[in-house]
Amino acid sequence: MRFTLLPSRRATAAVAAVGLAAAGVVGAGFLSPAAADQTLEKDFPFKCEVIAGGLNLGIQDIGVKATTVVPDSVTPGETIPSTAVSITLTMPELLRQSTALLLGGREAAGASTDSAVTLTSGGQTMTVAIPELGSARTPIPQVANEPWLIPATGMVPPITVPDYATDTVVVGMPQTFNITATIYKADDSTIPSTLSCTGPADLALGSIAVTEPTSEPTTEPTTEPTTEPTTEPTTEPTTEPTTEPTTEPTTEPTTEPTTEPTTEPTTEPTTEPTTDPTTEPTTEPTTEPTTEPTTEPTTDPTTEPTTEPTEPTPTEPVDLSKSFTYVCEVVAGGLNLGNHDIGVLAETTVPGSVRPGETIAERGVSITLTMPELLRESTVLLLGGRSAEGSSTDAAITLTTGGQTSTVAIPNLSSPRTDIPQQAGSPWLIPASGTVPSITVPAYAAESVALGMPQDFTIAATIHTTSTTLPAALTCAGPSALDLGSIPVSGDPVTNPTTEPTSEPTTEPTSEPTTEPTSEPTSEPTSEPTAEPTTEPTTDPGEEPADDEVELLSSDVLSPGDTITFAFGPDWIGKELAFELHSEPIAMGTRVVSTSGEASVRIPTNAPLGSHTVKVLSRGVVIAEVPVEIVAADASGDASDDDWASDDYLAAAGGPGLGVAVLGGALVVAGAAVMLQRRRTRRD
Repeated sequence: MRFTLLPSRRATAAVAAVGLAAAGVVGAGFLSPAAADQTLEKDFPFKCEVIAGGLNLGIQDIGVKATTVVPDSVTPGETIPSTAVSITLTMPELLRQSTALLLGGREAAGASTDSAVTLTSGGQTMTVAIPELGSARTPIPQVANEPWLIPATGMVPPITVPDYATDTVVVGMPQTFNITATIYKADDSTIPSTLSCTGPADLALGSIAVTEPTSEPTTEPTTEPTTEPTTEPTTEPTTEPTTEPTTEPTTEPTTEPTTEPTTEPTTEPTTEPTTDPTTEPTTEPTTEPTTEPTTEPTTDPTTEPTTEPTEPTPTEPVDLSKSFTYVCEVVAGGLNLGNHDIGVLAETTVPGSVRPGETIAERGVSITLTMPELLRESTVLLLGGRSAEGSSTDAAITLTTGGQTSTVAIPNLSSPRTDIPQQAGSPWLIPASGTVPSITVPAYAAESVALGMPQDFTIAATIHTTSTTLPAALTCAGPSALDLGSIPVSGDPVTNPTTEPTSEPTTEPTSEPTTEPTSEPTSEPTSEPTAEPTTEPTTDPGEEPADDEVELLSSDVLSPGDTITFAFGPDWIGKELAFELHSEPIAMGTRVVSTSGEASVRIPTNAPLGSHTVKVLSRGVVIAEVPVEIVAADASGDASDDDWASDDYLAAAGGPGLGVAVLGGALVVAGAAVMLQRRRTRRD
């Protein structure tokens, strides 16, 4: 029998045990021949709950083939000697694949202590225990689709045919049995596993005819000798009487029986309002001012330099995008599923250049993890995973310049609960986002600042099934090359940036003083700047983008369970939004806008029919309202009652949000990328 455990090596052991148990069951039904012999052979499908290393791998179909030799017939009260039996278990390919590839299983062995056989005759059934049913340590196939067969043998103890037996004795397999097994890895380390199996309705293996005992052989000669001779009497009878039966009854059988906000809003206006007039009020000249300065200098220097260092010419922000391959040890439900390659795509925007001492404001970053198909398949088919979420508490980014490296922690890198693709070959993408705190460029920075991903990180994740949750953890190590990109260092060091209004006019003082200044200004000076300073930045400070950047991509006529998809402007990428169905609010969940600028949710299955409004909210503020019509679903609708997350959302959103499963790795990687800031450009 073949046994493939999801991400559990113990599953293999469990499988082996199942085979043994099944074998025990079959063996119990096999009786040794009393007269002529007959061979019984039959396949049974058992459903077994497999637990490996404490992780429940779900219900698996395991084939049990029983083969034995029994007598053609028996008589009531007859004792059938102890008989050997053999069975073969066939494990499913998914268990073989998971056991070999995820758990690293190479061999398996197991035994059952509660195997039995049933004998039914005369309307009554008796159960005969099989105390020793086991499977020796046998190899686990390492090639895809190679059958995993587990041979098992056991001994059925002597059985006395009941006195009430009539017509036939039906030999049957047990309704249930349990197996304890051990999976062996290449280094000879082991994983314990168990199988709890239940058989089908028809468990009859075969039947034996019940006959009456045969008549006793005669001990007298077949012909009585005559006492008087017909002619001269002879002293001996003409025919010797026989004392033994003509045919010896045989006492032995003729044949032995076989045996699983783009740019942080700035808090200060881009141009500080001044508290002094932009131009010093001039005094009334007694004559026309000359074009040249008088010998009497003004009280303010005509060309006094500002207190700010000369600003370098601003450069355009730079988009960074790079993929890395991390090797992550995955543990689900306490079971080590081995090491797996997980792709990490980091995307962000950084300044075009920086100066020593400059403070780079905190900013958000986004990353996407790509989980391997083996983890997706095992998580879905063996563990029953439907969605996953996770976070990292040790994510960080590195800054290297001037021969020194510093590490900046990213405290809030996380991935919201997102769907796990259920279709084979569908990419399992996990989007994650976080915020890199403000970073001060080191004073020793020279030439460039290299941004790097973390060498390692850990993730704590949760896998959601249809009925429960499974904890999972990923411990990831990066490749030797972890450079994400670099920022040129240019301009003078920032020594004392001015943040308060200056005491000098914001514009250059005039170079044309009057000849004879009057004691009074020609006009009443204003107490405010001549140009009314704005209280808000001259450029968009980063408040929520306008709702005209939200567009409905799917139809506005939907049925309960249908998916509704929105497109958002670049400023929304990486932000978490909430969705509600009105008039009586029904929460539809939250989504993070993908790097492609899209997000999808599912219309609740309990949504009433009629006209409604879908509201999109950011931090409790409505940013868009879209009218929709809810109509009855057609017969082919496939909406799920308790899963409102669209199966198509992963593709639409750029991937689900820990693989265990899975799962948290993406978050950590995102953390590494967090150091970078993504530039957002509004859609025209």
